[in-house]
Amino acid sequence: GFQAGGKKGAMRKKLLVLLFVVLASPLAAQISFTGSMGINYFSASSLKDYLNMNYPSNNGLLSAFNASVGFYGELDIPVSSNYEVGVEYMYQIYSYNTPSLSGGVYDFSLYQQKISALWYYVIHGNGYMFKFGGGAGIRLASANEQIYTTTNYTSTGFGFLGRALGLTSLGKNLYAVIGVDAAYDFTGEPSNGNQKISNPSLNKNVNLNSFTLGLRIGMTYIF
Repeated sequence: GFQAGGKKGAMRKKLLVLLFVVLASPLAAQISFTGSMGINYFSASSLKDYLNMNYPSNNGLLSAFNASVGFYGELDIPVSSNYEVGVEYMYQIYSYNTPSLSGGVYDFSLYQQKISALWYYVIHGNGYMFKFGGGAGIRLASANEQIYTTTNYTSTGFGFLGRALGLTSLGKNLYAVIGVDAAYDFTGEPSNGNQKISNPSLNKNVNLNSFTLGLRIGMTYIF
């Protein structure tokens, strides 16, 4: 028992030393945080068909791609001079409403949280950087549908993204960022307990799977 405890203690010391070396390295000192917002045009064919067939807008049918707003927070850590890994939290909002045939207003609001692990190839220049990469992670969706009363539906899924970023220096540690994304999310069929959103016109449940193209701008601070 004493030997096992001694081995565990020695292993913990080695891990602490390794952690100290990593945190004290010049690369770790270049940890960066990015905050940004943007417009995302997403195509969710099942949702589009459901809204067009059952709650058409007076302004015309929804197109293949529809706009939503996204807010991003990202933390990146370099692992070499040209590669970075990171993690991102993204919050996306979409809302659709139209006068109901039975009176009142029909409203559908979709809120998606996207948490992704990221990988980048980085090109450094004099006062600028380019980052190319992608990632994958969990997708959490919450949809509120108001007909007479409001019902909340939720689902959990998985998604992938590809990304290109351009950074321009605004000072010693501050950069302006512009980026483009392409993503596919398998968010599945939202539900409220055993209740799902059914499209009677197609005799199918609605799913939130979507393809997204996005444009965003923001700021990066390198610590």
